[in-house]
Amino acid sequence: MSRIQHARILRDHHRAEEALGLLLAELAGDPDSDYLHYEICLTYLDIPKSEKSALTHIRKAIGLNPDDVDYIAMEAHVLNQLDRHKEALEAAQRALAMDAEVQMGWLAKAYAHGGMEKWKDMETAARKGLEIYPDDPSLANALAIGLRLQGRLEESAQLMAGRLERDPENDMNLANSAWVALQSGKRDEAEEKFLAALQIDPTNEYARHGLREAYKSRSVIYRVYLALCFRMAAVPENVRTMIMIGMFIGYKFVSKAASQIHPMLGGAVILLWMLFVFWAHIVNSLMHAILLKDPIARHTLSPRQKWDGLIATAYISLAVILVVTGLLMDQTNLMKAGLLSFGTLLAASHIACNRMPGMIVYGGITLFTTASIILTAFGVGSLFWLAVMVLFLSTWLSFISYLNQDAEDV
Repeated sequence: MSRIQHARILRDHHRAEEALGLLLAELAGDPDSDYLHYEICLTYLDIPKSEKSALTHIRKAIGLNPDDVDYIAMEAHVLNQLDRHKEALEAAQRALAMDAEVQMGWLAKAYAHGGMEKWKDMETAARKGLEIYPDDPSLANALAIGLRLQGRLEESAQLMAGRLERDPENDMNLANSAWVALQSGKRDEAEEKFLAALQIDPTNEYARHGLREAYKSRSVIYRVYLALCFRMAAVPENVRTMIMIGMFIGYKFVSKAASQIHPMLGGAVILLWMLFVFWAHIVNSLMHAILLKDPIARHTLSPRQKWDGLIATAYISLAVILVVTGLLMDQTNLMKAGLLSFGTLLAASHIACNRMPGMIVYGGITLFTTASIILTAFGVGSLFWLAVMVLFLSTWLSFISYLNQDAEDV
């Protein structure tokens, strides 16, 4: 048995690190083998956090043999894994221009469109691929996702029902069927199917993420929020922008009218608007805190997400203690410190699940506001409004992708 054959067997048995060692040893004796670079790329894709190494090797393979369409299609797939969807689409189109029947080319093209939230284009690419490969489960799953995120739930459900009838033990079929159920409001069915998918493949992060969302949906508030997210996902980006502008204009009109009726009513409208605006910044941390209390649901959380939940729990608990104590003792400074503690979640919720640059920036803001909470509680200094302003401005950091990158082990 050759080293390459042995490496493939190891890879099939989820022993990718051992397979990589064999392939690298083989490459040392034949550094100009494009096929070895291709095999090494496939192996790196089975090792967490190794997508960049996979890209390096598939590009070396292309450099050695630029006419192999499978290499170019694989490059598109790897770029999708790295969330570089525009580049992935370009590579997929190059591959399909060379050979319109390359399966990975259509699959990569579909997921590249999906990564850019172009669900109709994702559907089109998946359908074209299925015309050539009608029994391909990966293309069928891509089509199901494209249909679901356009809000065409019945079509997606029918497609997945057919796939499950053919292959009931396919974890991706189960996971996609579960996502359709979740989006349709069938939470119990979704949980059951996500769990079944994870029993087949415990490493299926798509199913694990879905199970977390299903558990979060036990909360009525989160259920409403998730339904809104699903609806907004089906709306083109330019329409979404117009909706948000319209909502802001509506808020200004309503708040002005409410203030004329009574100042407290105007204040309530402003508070509701601020909660709506900032909800997206804190919702995941709040849900992680809730899931931590569930003995079953907590197992779907990664270590970083558990820390995120603990941080949220700490600041919410502190906020409640300070506000209640302030009300009982009629101490305005304690109530202000409590409100600031809750507001600190705007920054603190971006620490645990972020990569190092974001952790440092948001961590620094959180330390500053925590010091402000202490000083405000004791009536020392006048940092309250400065801290409020810093937290408000920190929300604009969400537009800087470099400071908002999900940690790879989440």
